[in-house]
Amino acid sequence: PEEFYTRTPMNFPIDKLQSITVETSAETAVYDVEMVEVVTENNQIATDEFGQTLYDVQVSKNGHPMEAKAFTDWYIALNKMAVSGLWTEETDGAGEVLATLTFNTENTQRRVVFRTCDALHALVEVDGTALFYVEKASLTLLDYLP
Repeated sequence: PEEFYTRTPMNFPIDKLQSITVETSAETAVYDVEMVEVVTENNQIATDEFGQTLYDVQVSKNGHPMEAKAFTDWYIALNKMAVSGLWTEETDGAGEVLATLTFNTENTQRRVVFRTCDALHALVEVDGTALFYVEKASLTLLDYLP
């Protein structure tokens, strides 16, 4: 049933993400993500007021370290990208591929492909199944990779 479909297909929490590969017509970028324990000045593992370990995000793009904030801001915006509606037509995988995102976690891989379906919309395929569409304008987020 439709109520079980995720309307945010890029919904991996950043602390579970190991890598994301973004393929567009302009570039292919591989972001490796690692959560690293925060160490205090006296070489102790930092914790919050509840005793939970604090972590910093470390990110590399195509094997080169990069500013984590630029990536996390972009990734949060990507996670907020929601679908516009349910795709009800049959598809045979036709349509130009606009972008492919491959998310990797410790236990899961998800491949999200955006394909042209008309002048204003892009079809969203999640692991080979087309369920939704988005407005093409929302894909501009993929034009400005960190």
